[in-house]
Amino acid sequence: MFKRVERLVDWWIRMGAAKEEDREVLAYGADLALYTVASTGALLLTGLLWGRWWEAAAIIACFYINQTNGGGFHADSHGKCFCTMWAGLCLCLLSFFVHLPRAAYAVCMAASLAALLAVPLVLHKNKAYLENRRAALARKSRAIVLIEAACAAAILLFGPWALWHAAACGLLASAASRLVAFILAKRTGNARG
Repeated sequence: MFKRVERLVDWWIRMGAAKEEDREVLAYGADLALYTVASTGALLLTGLLWGRWWEAAAIIACFYINQTNGGGFHADSHGKCFCTMWAGLCLCLLSFFVHLPRAAYAVCMAASLAALLAVPLVLHKNKAYLENRRAALARKSRAIVLIEAACAAAILLFGPWALWHAAACGLLASAASRLVAFILAKRTGNARG
């Protein structure tokens, strides 16, 4: 994928849309954008193949929202990242074969939301430049989790079983990612909640 990114950046520079000194930043951004589009498409295709496209979309959206706003586990390559997300999504989709009572979903959602509130932010080492904004980012992350809590309550009260299950899976995956990142950061002495 990186050769395609390099060609794209070369084209932007030749067309005058970018400057040579911005090459590295543009390559990083383009690589990340292309990876995100490709991996999200593959994850949605996985949901489609399982016959759970809408549920997969809900799980992925919940995960992306929490990962983007509060951080979480980051693999050290695109391939490992995709494999981790794909395996997590497949586990979530596999869990749709088990029907639990509404109370079980409520407990799962509440525990996941509590974990996300307790550890609102885990900055990746590449995001160290955001350290001076930690408090504001943590507040934003907690506000998003509170909105998710209201949505989870509405889903439990008014939504169908498949939506309860998808919401619980999305929140559980988000909490697991955040807690794993926090534990790994704590081992290296970089953890701050």
